[in-house]
Amino acid sequence: MRARNIKPGFFKNEILGQEDPFLSLHFEGLWCLADRMGRLEDRPGRIKAEVFPYRGSLDVHRYLTELSRLGFIRRYTVDGKNLIQVVNFLKHQSPHHTEKRSSLPP
Repeated sequence: MRARNIKPGFFKNEILGQEDPFLSLHFEGLWCLADRMGRLEDRPGRIKAEVFPYRGSLDVHRYLTELSRLGFIRRYTVDGKNLIQVVNFLKHQSPHHTEKRSSLPP
């Protein structure tokens, strides 16, 4: 996991503000898992283990589907590998200059 920033406006987002609070928390967790370009592997089981290790009943796949439907992430496949792009990641995050380059394709 990586350190990321949360801007105060995040809590006033009119779309996320009307959804399940765990959806917002899940979205923040994706930022911490994403590489410096906002990309990560679309592996719901692994994401759940990292973001919600003690909450057995949460359906992370459903949260990913909902975040995609709402336009916060884009799910895609390259060479048989399922990936996620956090939309507008670099607009809201400033990865540390020493963070290694993304190895995941856009």
